[in-house]
Amino acid sequence: MRKDPQDLRGKWSDVFRSLLIIIVLYMGVRWALWEPFVIPSGSMESTLLVQDYVLVKKWAYGLRLPFTETWVYGPHTPVRGDIVVFKAKDESGHFLVKRVIGLPGETLTIDKQGHIHINGKSFRYKGSSSPDEDHFILTEDNGVKSYQVQFLQGVDQKAEEIYVPEGHLFMMGDNRNQSADSRYWGALPLERIVGKLDLIWMSCRESEKHSSFLCAPADFRTERLFRLVQ
Repeated sequence: MRKDPQDLRGKWSDVFRSLLIIIVLYMGVRWALWEPFVIPSGSMESTLLVQDYVLVKKWAYGLRLPFTETWVYGPHTPVRGDIVVFKAKDESGHFLVKRVIGLPGETLTIDKQGHIHINGKSFRYKGSSSPDEDHFILTEDNGVKSYQVQFLQGVDQKAEEIYVPEGHLFMMGDNRNQSADSRYWGALPLERIVGKLDLIWMSCRESEKHSSFLCAPADFRTERLFRLVQ
């Protein structure tokens, strides 16, 4: 006995409708809520490691219309110490991740020890550890947040004073001697912000060769799963 073709068409329309709903929901989450990224370099060590899989909160500082540069609301200024994902200034299309150090209208000074001063007020530094002979780690307290920063042993910093223009941020990596940041390419316009990074949902020592979003079970860093980031 032959089946009614109408039944088959009805089933296929249900499948397409379900797929469309899934796609719309996925795109909506990526646009307005969270977007996944993979950390590609060590510029934020030891806070973020290469092959940390992170979620970026898209609504933290504002939202754009999809596929445009038009803001629905925002952009809002981040809190000092926030870790932010943003579009590179060189129009390469790359996304970068750094920590907010200087806010609009501030004068920032970096001394030869790499210590930071904002409008004449110094960040606080305490403790140190030397995981190996190459670098040491300090806890940097900016008055709002505290976090660890890393310096190479025996390397003096370039002393400099920088004014942060209105509508801009001064960004730095936590791996201070091995980060290309605002010290090299200048202050970041607020409109280039993508969102706030505050969760590592997965981490692995090496990704699969054919995809940066796949991780072999044996390479999981289990101690970093679902880890909140300061």
